[in-house]
Amino acid sequence: FLGCETHTFDPTLGNQSFVGSDYATFHPWGLGEDGGETTYSVRGGGSFSSMSLASMMKALGHTGRRLDILKVDCEGCEWQALPAVFDAIARGELLIDQIQIELHRGTFEGAKSLFEKADSA
Repeated sequence: FLGCETHTFDPTLGNQSFVGSDYATFHPWGLGEDGGETTYSVRGGGSFSSMSLASMMKALGHTGRRLDILKVDCEGCEWQALPAVFDAIARGELLIDQIQIELHRGTFEGAKSLFEKADSA
């Protein structure tokens, strides 16, 4: 779509159809810590085994590639997944030009800690 390679991830769709296949590649994977078990309440609820962003990129053959935009709206997984992303950016292992995050069900201290990690990246 517009010369961009776009991937979208949602482990909660189940048997529902992904409606964006004209412009994006869908993966039923959930962002989080590698091997972590994440529960969710949307679409009737359930759980999934999560993957780190680094593992997702490796599975797609994208290790070492620059991400123009990382958009995260994962209904709570951001608290576990993003500190590792920011650490990897700080170490020079991930190249991400822009990160857009929706924060859910957190605390002020949790948000402060997350933004401190982002600042150090």
